[in-house]
Amino acid sequence: MDKLLDLTRDFDVAKAAFEAYLDEYDRADDKIHLKIVHTYGVVDAAEDIARRMGLDEEDVQLAKVIGLLHDIGRFEQIKRFDSFEPGTMEHAAYGAQLLFGPEKMIRRFVKDDRFDSLICTAIEKHSDFKLEGITDERTLLHAKLIRDADKLDNCRVKLEESMETLLGVDEKGVGEGVIAPKVWESCMAKESVLSSDRVSKVDYWISYIAQYYDINFPETYEIMREHDYVKRIMDRVPYALPETQEKMDILAAEMEKYMDEKIRNEKIKIAKSNKQWVGTYEKIRVNKMDMDKTEKNQEKFTCGEFEYQVIRSARKTMILEVRRDGNVIVRAPLRTGLPRIKRFVNQKQEWVLGCLERTKEYREQKPLSADLSESKRNVYIRKAKETITKRVSYFARLMGVSYRNITIREQKTRWGSCSSEKNLNFNWKLILAPPEVLDYVVVHELCHLKEMNHSKAFWDEVGKVMPEYETYKLWLKENGWKL
Repeated sequence: MDKLLDLTRDFDVAKAAFEAYLDEYDRADDKIHLKIVHTYGVVDAAEDIARRMGLDEEDVQLAKVIGLLHDIGRFEQIKRFDSFEPGTMEHAAYGAQLLFGPEKMIRRFVKDDRFDSLICTAIEKHSDFKLEGITDERTLLHAKLIRDADKLDNCRVKLEESMETLLGVDEKGVGEGVIAPKVWESCMAKESVLSSDRVSKVDYWISYIAQYYDINFPETYEIMREHDYVKRIMDRVPYALPETQEKMDILAAEMEKYMDEKIRNEKIKIAKSNKQWVGTYEKIRVNKMDMDKTEKNQEKFTCGEFEYQVIRSARKTMILEVRRDGNVIVRAPLRTGLPRIKRFVNQKQEWVLGCLERTKEYREQKPLSADLSESKRNVYIRKAKETITKRVSYFARLMGVSYRNITIREQKTRWGSCSSEKNLNFNWKLILAPPEVLDYVVVHELCHLKEMNHSKAFWDEVGKVMPEYETYKLWLKENGWKL
């Protein structure tokens, strides 16, 4: 216990020393300010990931210390070169040398020297193109964790910071370029983009997105999905060329699918290893419906202004869900103690209250299409035809199916249909739904080209393309009437 307390105190000391270190730099500089905010964002992200993983308190504190110091070399890079480019300075290697060189600057921040090697390696390796050469299990854990935390907060950076600070031009300037062939090849291979392959500003932008293929933990992907980071980042830039827009749409769909598979595979692994799982492993289908069948110990508690339900099930991580109907649900592993659950919810109070306020506004609003003028309605119908046609084309190529005609209608009871002649019909109001819901309906109807029914075989086909389809199916059931 003494070791843990020492490390906890060391984080407070490290934070104070870090603030003193920043006095050597111009805090008013946009790039310096960006990195200060980013540093504390990484600290929070590292803690969030670590706690979702169920790491012990000592490792949580270690993750925070590493997050605080991971980019210490950036400040000197900005001061000297006014740039983040790797060609000007290898900031990670410089930061490790700064901290652990002859002067041992690390002692300003962390008095305990037991973790020097681990901290040094994690910082030095955090920006490597690929993580290699680490044999110690605990060091490897923290090296992976800081890389995930860094990328997670960079999602926020790419949404909140000015494009001029990030890339030196505005959003329009970023979207005017053509994606270089080598950059696109890396994206389609589900790999990070080499710096040397980037040519245009849009190459730099897409490389920021492609790096999310290099995530180590499903907990990180779960956080990204909760915030819809990938779609929001892509949508920030208006892409001038239809070819570029189409490629970005393809990348968005591929990355969403990739993240879902990573999360789903982790759930399958957990289910197979959990002795309390009922049924044969060969027949396990881990989706929302199946997980609900294993839920135990459903309890309700109060946190401040809201009530929440605790559902323990065969899962590894703890997540917080705010439903459109205003219900707040905590999903936790079977053996998670109540004190830990309550601390988790308490930390997320502000976020929950914000979500509840938005759901209140949503429930009180009139159907979106109710007061549309004829001209506005026609605009939406044209947009629906354009968007749905593109998504059908994309998913048809992905699934290896062919179709004849696409018709856009205003249907009262159906969102889509597929005829035996391979003609597809869609409700224009889908354009008012979240994009992933529209995609679900498209995939649903295209799967009817393989299975003209709603059998298990049909839903298996849907699940291959869209593992989280139950979520979008439920959204339509609960919210479709509001469109």
